[in-house]
Amino acid sequence: MIESLAINNFKKFEHIELKNLARVNIFAGINNVGKTSVLEAVFAYACGRNLFPLLSNTVLHRLSVGDRDQIRSPYPWMEMIWNTFHDKRNVRNFNFSFEGHIDGKEMQVNHHFTPSSIFADFLPNEMGSFGDTAFMRVTTDEIKNTQQNLGAPVLQILGRWQTTINGKEGNPVEITYPLLSPALPAEPLILAKIDDILSHRNENEDRKIYSFLSRAGLLPQITKEINQCFPELQLTSIENIPYPDGTAAPISVRLDGKGTYPLYTLGDGLRRWFHLIGSMLVYHDAVHCIEEIDATFHHKAQQELSCELLKYAKKYNNQLFITTHNSEYLQSFLTAIRNDSVEGDASLEKDVRVFTMRNMGEETKLRVLDGKEAWKAVESGLELRI
Repeated sequence: MIESLAINNFKKFEHIELKNLARVNIFAGINNVGKTSVLEAVFAYACGRNLFPLLSNTVLHRLSVGDRDQIRSPYPWMEMIWNTFHDKRNVRNFNFSFEGHIDGKEMQVNHHFTPSSIFADFLPNEMGSFGDTAFMRVTTDEIKNTQQNLGAPVLQILGRWQTTINGKEGNPVEITYPLLSPALPAEPLILAKIDDILSHRNENEDRKIYSFLSRAGLLPQITKEINQCFPELQLTSIENIPYPDGTAAPISVRLDGKGTYPLYTLGDGLRRWFHLIGSMLVYHDAVHCIEEIDATFHHKAQQELSCELLKYAKKYNNQLFITTHNSEYLQSFLTAIRNDSVEGDASLEKDVRVFTMRNMGEETKLRVLDGKEAWKAVESGLELRI
C-alpha cells in the first residue's frame, strides 16, 4: 500500500502532502478543489516508469474516448502536456515529482519533459526557448506504419520524457503525435487503476471483468451481492451471450421470471456497481482511484456499496482512493462501515481516512481524520469540510 505521498508541481498542486494513508482514503470537497488531481497524482506515482498508461490516464484522463479520437493536430496534445505541470512559466524545465512510501520503502519519482521546437509555435512568447532542444520530424519506418491508411497524420516528436526513480535515470522516451505506445511497457511501482464516473460504460472492460469472474467461479457470489444492493431486481444470473452471428454482445443479466436484459438497460447504478466491484477482483493487490463514488447511486444503495468496497479492499489487498463532494454520501459510508463491520469503530480507525479539502487563496489545504474521528464529528453535527 501507499503509506504517504508528497506531490510537487503536478497540475493544481505546487506542493501537497498526503500523510497517514489507509486502506480506504476518501477526499471530500467542493468542485475545483483538486480532488481529481489527487487521484491522477496517485495513479501517476504508482505508474513509475510505465509511461503510456501515465500519459493516457493523467494527461488525457479528462477527455472521453470519443474526444481523444477527434484530436487532429499536435497542438491539443501539447496543450494537455503543458497543463500537466503546475508551474508553466519555466518552459525550459518541465518537472513534476512524487516522494512517498510503499509498504515501508521510500520511493522518489521525478518526471522531466524536454519540449521540441514545435512548442515554439504553441507558445509564441517563448520563441527561441527551445532552440537547443529541437527535434527533427521523424523520418523512420514509424511514419510509414502510421500512414498506411489514407490521411494518417505524419508522426511528430513533441519532446522527450525522462523518469528518474530514487536517483536512477531511465531511458528517455520520445513523446509523439499521434501517441505511440512502447513495445515493452515498464513495470509500475504498484499496479493501479483509475475510474472516472463514465468508466463503467466501456463494454470491453466489462467483458474482461465478466471473463475473470466466470473463470474464477465468482459470478454466483457477485449475483448474490448485487441482489443485496438492488433487491428489487431479483437477479438469477449474469451472462455474456454472443449475438447470432457470433460477435460480442454486452454483458446481460437474467431476472427472475422476466427474461434477459443487457446490463446497460437496468441503469447506470447497477452497471457501475458491477464495474467497480468486479475491477477490485480482477485488479487485486492494486491501487484503485475512483472518481465521484456517489455518482449514479441511489442513497439506499450507497451503504451496501460502501460495505462491499471495504470488504473487497481487505480481501484482495486493494487500496482505495475515492473522491466525493457529497457530505450525505460521506456520512452514509461511515455509518455503513461502523454498523456492518464486526470490528466496528476499530475498522473505521484502522482502515479509513477522510481528507477534507479547501482552496485557501492559491493553496489547497487538507485536514485528515481517521474514520472513527470523522464519524464522531458527523454524529455531533460538525461540518467535515475545512
